[in-house]
Amino acid sequence: MDPILEMLIALESLDAELEDFESEEYRNSINITQSASDEVFSQQIDKLKELREEVVRSLPIAIYKRYQRLREKYKRGVAPVVNGICANCFMEFPSALVSRPVKNKSLETCPNCGIYVYWTK
Repeated sequence: MDPILEMLIALESLDAELEDFESEEYRNSINITQSASDEVFSQQIDKLKELREEVVRSLPIAIYKRYQRLREKYKRGVAPVVNGICANCFMEFPSALVSRPVKNKSLETCPNCGIYVYWTK
């Protein structure tokens, strides 16, 4: 798999976890005391932010800026292609792209919505 694509997928995962940990609803769904909850969540958020910064530093600036614009527009920057369909806009990819034997070896975008995509089996 393309290393930049791997980093984008990791960044997407970290961003989703950060959103969860910063969400009041998520905090309330965990059954621990409030004081323990605040400390645990604060530590976890700090750790996730550190990991996120490491990933961001390793990405080319132009790719990171585009990822951020995609997150602002779609609430995600990367989406899987499942059975030839973009999981962001649900457009079916052309059969020439779907039938290619080599996938995830380079950074690709959806021809419809422009989101970074990765292929699932």
